Amino acid sequence: MKFKLLTYNNRAGIVVDAMLLHNLIQKNVSEDSDILFIEHLGKTWSVPNYVPDESGDIGIWIQNPLFDHLKNFKKNIWFVNEEWIGVDELKKIDQFDYIIVKNEYARKLLEPIRPDVISLPFLSYDFYDPNILKEKQFLHLNGRAIQKNTELVVKQNVPMTVFDTTKRFVCPSNIDYVTPYMIKRDIKKILNKHSVHICPSLYESWGHYLYEGLSTGAEIICSDIPSFTENLDQSLVHTIPVVEKIDLSYLYCSDNLSGSFPLRKAFFVDEQKFKDILENFEPIGKEQQRRDMFQDIMSKNSKKLIDFFKNIYI
Repeated sequence: MKFKLLTYNNRAGIVVDAMLLHNLIQKNVSEDSDILFIEHLGKTWSVPNYVPDESGDIGIWIQNPLFDHLKNFKKNIWFVNEEWIGVDELKKIDQFDYIIVKNEYARKLLEPIRPDVISLPFLSYDFYDPNILKEKQFLHLNGRAIQKNTELVVKQNVPMTVFDTTKRFVCPSNIDYVTPYMIKRDIKKILNKHSVHICPSLYESWGHYLYEGLSTGAEIICSDIPSFTENLDQSLVHTIPVVEKIDLSYLYCSDNLSGSFPLRKAFFVDEQKFKDILENFEPIGKEQQRRDMFQDIMSKNSKKLIDFFKNIYI
């Protein structure tokens, strides 16, 4: 089987998704696998230089597909990030042979629309470097996202590092606010250096920044949202209770004021509980236990993904 992974180069999570799936498929399923980046050509989005193979490629679409191009593939697989599905995309969901989500909560959201939706928990990079000495510091890695709850993080009265390339926030003097884009090598350094990673997301279909932090053995402070609690041993992480609501002062919520993303959910952490954890931080578990948890999650999820791709019916 020949696989083509198609996505947009947003220099963020969906590119990571494509790279991880590409590596997994090449090593375990088929060496005939390529990543194709969708580009804006003239007035339309297209897949440059792609010539459909008469014998039939399998198209794996990550996040936002081009429906006019589905006819070029023998089978079409859509890896959905449910919080980013648009109204029109949702209406065309039956055009795909397989719909994949990354958590059980999302599967239940989509089941009334597409009963055969498949839940396959995902993967993240292992960034562990034992040669980088950890320092007792907090890290919040927002990157380019709008759903990480950075609005709340930067209000906290504790020293920390906040990595945010959007430059949307004004931070107090006790926050080291890092805004330049970093390459993978530099991200690895910053992840390993900080001993506590703050991940209070409003929602995640998966959440690479948490799992990448966990891979280093760091302590994790996270919101009690489905994609985290479905996978994590909660005795080894600091979870914060959440309530589902809308707050239009958050871009993640105001961005959906018109209902453009009908499956988007927002879970806000208990602010007092979050504040207490940060100001009175007490370690739990051991670094190796968290490393073991990460490796166990990745091993189980890799097997599920490999089994799926090997058993696609052509």
